[in-house]
Amino acid sequence: MNTPAPKALLVDDTSMFRTLCRRGLESVGIHCDEATTYNDAQRRLAANEYAILVTELHLPDRHPYHMVIDLLRQTTRPLIVVATDIREPKLAQHLFDEGVEDVLFKPVDYTLLAAKLKVRATQWQQRWSPSHNHSAVSPTSHESLHDGQSISTDDLHTKLRHLTGMLPLSATVFDVFTATRDDRYDAKEVEKAIAKESSLAVELLRLANSTAYSASTERITSLEEAVVRVGRRKIGELALAHTAKVSLTQRVVPWLDVDQLWRRSIAASATAELLEKNDRSDHDGSVVLAALMHGLGRVVLASLYPQVYEALLSKCEETRESLDNLEERCFPLSPGMVMARVLELWGLPESVWSALADAEAPESHSSSQILNSALALGNLATGHWQDFDRVTLPEPNEAITSDRMDAILKQVLERQAGATGNTSIQAAPKQQAPIRYARVADAMPDLPSLLLNSFSRVDPVPLDALEQTDRVVIDCRDAAPYSLAPYVSERTFDPRRIIIAKQSDASEFRRFGQVISFPLSYAALRHACLGKTEERAAESRVVHAVPFQTPVVAAFDAQL
Repeated sequence: MNTPAPKALLVDDTSMFRTLCRRGLESVGIHCDEATTYNDAQRRLAANEYAILVTELHLPDRHPYHMVIDLLRQTTRPLIVVATDIREPKLAQHLFDEGVEDVLFKPVDYTLLAAKLKVRATQWQQRWSPSHNHSAVSPTSHESLHDGQSISTDDLHTKLRHLTGMLPLSATVFDVFTATRDDRYDAKEVEKAIAKESSLAVELLRLANSTAYSASTERITSLEEAVVRVGRRKIGELALAHTAKVSLTQRVVPWLDVDQLWRRSIAASATAELLEKNDRSDHDGSVVLAALMHGLGRVVLASLYPQVYEALLSKCEETRESLDNLEERCFPLSPGMVMARVLELWGLPESVWSALADAEAPESHSSSQILNSALALGNLATGHWQDFDRVTLPEPNEAITSDRMDAILKQVLERQAGATGNTSIQAAPKQQAPIRYARVADAMPDLPSLLLNSFSRVDPVPLDALEQTDRVVIDCRDAAPYSLAPYVSERTFDPRRIIIAKQSDASEFRRFGQVISFPLSYAALRHACLGKTEERAAESRVVHAVPFQTPVVAAFDAQL
């Protein structure tokens, strides 16, 4: 069967451009339709199959940026070439990041354009055209993820370079960070540097007056006092992390609670600082900064791959799997390593980002161990979980004993309560029935109870009351296998017993009831502990990652 000639749609309100472009394309066998308005272009796109769309970025009724972005989200679409007289390199870079095939600034070379599009049109017919080869249609992002496909390393590195080029770190922050790393630093000079950026000054004053960094009730209003109160090194780290957060969250990620992420970062940083103080190893403080910056890695990935995250979030909803697990299978770098790469591209020295890059090192690695424990404890201290969160309970070891972990967690919880004015971690829904909770071993800290309190009231029960008919959650993490047997008269499986056990001991406890082991998602934990009660009370939690709009494009919208 003969392949039909490819068609192009030319969208421009300038007749000369359309005429010259049409002549060039028709000379290489590409038929053309023309549209002079946004509405006309939309009608033609809906009624016809086009291999190529050549469009301006401003039209009399509405500029086609939104049309371009909508097309990029579709499974089958034309190749998109933007030919515009708006010479804005950042906007062009943004369009390339989104997936536009080419961006040209007028005047264009029509002969060269026709030659390039002839090749691209043939490629499009082989890959996309349903009428040419239905089996060649590329799968959607959801299907790609189910098929095990993932983001390539080259693609991720390219997008990270583009991102850091479009959103550079300010010179002010470099000055502040560098000055606070110098033993000869002058607090007044640091104050002057911070004052150049009002949002940074406000945030540092707020943190300096919070119980997270001071037990004093006396409020300060001077940046110099804030530098002294918080500490030289810490003020530089907070300045760097806050500015990175402000810069990276310009790309809106609507499903991610950035304020919660920042609270977790502060808590994790404080935890890392306390863990490092009592550790025998020689640390340079880089883990503290790594804990502060780690969460921003997900912000970066989500802003670069909104469609991928829409598929990941849907899968989280369907399977109750954690987003962290899906990210590990989808991306070549973890969020922590992505953030390390961003800091490297911003020109920061290796000593700043090396701990983030080592986050995936074996647990025997001292810095990795402290960082992962700090992140887990920081999340527990902050609370306010999202369903896709991965819940991890750090295990005590020689470096971080259970007593030390308990003391540090209490300190961080007190700081968090003082900073938020709320002593509870997360308000449990009133409609949920209380959870009956028992512990086979009384080792502290009692981490599961912190989690259970976030979605229901916890009623402690003695071990000799386990045989009551109600559902009960039993913490056996610090208990030896079969240690539950003496408290269970019927030593057979009972689905009303929800047993929390280490993964290595899970098989030993399954004869008594349902076993859950950490890490797991917050949604899976809640569902296991509440069962049908959770299903009746739950609301729809499907979250869609909508396309972001950068400040460059927002400004472009405002001008038009």
